[in-house]
Amino acid sequence: ITANASDVRLKKNFIPIGSALARVRAITGYTFDWDVEKMQAAGFAVTYPHDLGVVAQEVQKVLPEAVAPAPANKEYLTVRYEKLTALLIQAVKELSAEVELLKARG
Repeated sequence: ITANASDVRLKKNFIPIGSALARVRAITGYTFDWDVEKMQAAGFAVTYPHDLGVVAQEVQKVLPEAVAPAPANKEYLTVRYEKLTALLIQAVKELSAEVELLKARG
């Protein structure tokens, strides 16, 4: 079941994402070129041969909820980029706490 709602009344068992900053550090953002021949052979359309993004296998190691089989070909993985938002929010909060601690130390 895929839920397309964020209402608190539809959720339970809340647990903050732990080690968010460490998880973000384990993911690298890249610019890259799609292998157009392989993409087309696998059933994917290529709109832009040069792109930017992350690698599904890297994301899967630290946030498996953000990775799913690719709709066009289930043999491949895709990143559900919208799921990365919660991780990034928590990482910013962790960084903010570190900054506040450093400020307090003078």
